[in-house]
Amino acid sequence: MGIPRDIACAESTGHSVWRTYIMAKALFGHVGGSDPRMVSEMRRLQKRVRDLEDEISRLQAQNDQLNMAVTDVAAGATDREPALA
Repeated sequence: MGIPRDIACAESTGHSVWRTYIMAKALFGHVGGSDPRMVSEMRRLQKRVRDLEDEISRLQAQNDQLNMAVTDVAAGATDREPALA
C-alpha cells in the first residue's frame, strides 16, 4: 500500500510524509474506524443518552403536574380560609 496522494502533498508543507501518514492512520483509528468494540461502545452510549433524554422528558412532565397541583391547593386554601390569609 503506497502513500495516498493527499498525504504525499505533506512534503510541500515541510512535514514528514511518514509522520503525516502515520498520524492520519492514528487519527482515523481514534475517531472510530472499524473496531467492533468502539462501535459497540458508541451504540451503548447513544442508547444511554436516548434513555436519559426520555427520563428528563418524563420527569419534566411529572414536575409540571406537581406544580399545577401545588398551585391549585394554594389557590383553594386562600379561597376557603380568608380570615387566616
